[in-house]
Amino acid sequence: MKPELVVALMSVAVSVIAVLYSVLRDRGGDSTALEHRLTALETKLERAERITESSEHRMSTVETKVEVFWRNVGYDAARILHSPDPALARQDYLLERFMDDTISGVEVMELIKKMHAIYEEHDAQPGQRLAAATILRAIEHRPNVAPGIAAGR
Repeated sequence: MKPELVVALMSVAVSVIAVLYSVLRDRGGDSTALEHRLTALETKLERAERITESSEHRMSTVETKVEVFWRNVGYDAARILHSPDPALARQDYLLERFMDDTISGVEVMELIKKMHAIYEEHDAQPGQRLAAATILRAIEHRPNVAPGIAAGR
């Protein structure tokens, strides 16, 4: 369950408790029964808070693992495309900067264009096309790159 949903449900529960309390107070109802209901609702709210905290921790862990995964996959794909060919020196430079995580925003855009060109080149080897597509996805999953840029969206 998403944390936002849990917070919304807790807000609704607090509102319901307030309404029940005011109705029973106005009617002169049994305050003991109301106190039991309130205690039960408070217990459920506390449990929901613990679940939310646990879920947030797990989501953070998964996000970290996904980031590490894409960094490693991108690094391996960049090594596949790295070439000793002097005509590809600029591409190699960009790939090295990408692997070192020192690439600038302008260089990222240039690398994206080069990877799109390789991916769309029908004469390219399948491994090169796959590596280019993988680098585009890895760029998209980097925290400092806006989502959708690598995909050209």
